[in-house]
Amino acid sequence: MTQPNKARLKLETLRAPIVEAAHRIEFQLAGEVFSLPPVELWPDEALEAMPKAGDEPDIRNMVTVARHVLGDDYPRFRNAGGRAMDVFLVLAHLAEDQGVTPGE
Repeated sequence: MTQPNKARLKLETLRAPIVEAAHRIEFQLAGEVFSLPPVELWPDEALEAMPKAGDEPDIRNMVTVARHVLGDDYPRFRNAGGRAMDVFLVLAHLAEDQGVTPGE
């Protein structure tokens, strides 16, 4: 139940600055360019499949994460020779640059 004179938060409005400021993570494979959204914009399915900080990733979950973060580009990525582990290589490289581990 809403209270009179209370502003209602709109998630679209709250997400807008993240979407506008977000820089997709680009990488290249076999001459083709792919990109990953920033983690703040990942679907829940990908976040649920990520390993907890310090845990070893489950190989099956790696495929789930790759499919969800690449979305419609996943088949093109696979056709170019990409593997789910390659997505984690990109994430690990970025995490190292930022001083964190995947899952943090």
